[in-house]
Parts: sequence; C-alpha cells; structure tokens
Amino acid sequence: MSGEPILGKAHAEPHRDYKLLTWPRFLRLRAWAQRMADHEHASVYLVGSALTKRRPRDLDVSIILPHDRFVAQFGPVPREDPNGEPHWEDPGSMANYMQRLHLYLYERRYPWWAEDMHVRYTRVDLKICPDSWWPENDKLLLAAPREA
Repeated sequence: MSGEPILGKAHAEPHRDYKLLTWPRFLRLRAWAQRMADHEHASVYLVGSALTKRRPRDLDVSIILPHDRFVAQFGPVPREDPNGEPHWEDPGSMANYMQRLHLYLYERRYPWWAEDMHVRYTRVDLKICPDSWWPENDKLLLAAPREA
C-alpha cells in the first residue's frame, strides 16, 4: 500500500474562502455528496480543516474507494520510499497522476453538480483516492451509496 501523496495548495480566492459551514450549506453539501456517492458507488467524506476550524479555508471532500478498486480504475499508486513517502519516478509523474484523477472528476461533471446544489460560492476541494491514503486522518461521512 502507498503512503500519502504530496499535494499543493490552490491560490486564495477571497469570495470563496474562509466561509462558515452553516447548517443550510452543510445540507446542500450532503445532497451534492449523495449524488456523487450514488454515481460512484462509493462513500464520500468531509475531511481536513473543516472538521476542526470554525472558518476553514475550503471544504475538502474525498470520494474514497477501496485500494484494489482504485488501482483497477486508475492504475498503480506510487511505491513508498524507505521513509514511507510516495516515490515518483520523475518530477512530472505526480502531476500527471493527479491530473488524471482531476480529469475523471471533471468528466463526471461533479464540479457542475456543486453549482446545481448552490455550493459554488464555497471552495470545495474534491478528490478521489484509495482508502490507503490518509487512513488514520479524521473524516466525516457525508454520504454512502444507496442500494439500487
């Protein structure tokens, strides 16, 4: 199993950053997450600073797949170096790998679904990842796939 990827921060956008996660906004976020959970047949979680900060910079949302399913769908995750960090064969490998994941989310139109749910004025950092990344970090289940 692989360790955690190293991810960069997006540029600040004052009109979308550091917003309170009010109850109505949380309910809209859950509705959006439920659509994704049903579509992906996978659970969707709120992770990151929104779990601990009153005004998080953004809302980190992760679609978390079982490791084997993730590998089958997106290819092998990077191997770990001796320190337990992911090792990328060349500097562009991580960017290419993460770009594939972002393209998948955009092709599925999930960011536009956020607009439909009126979540668009909040920065939502959406990721899809295997359960082998950040296994011990706190997460709040937003939605689980409903039975078909």
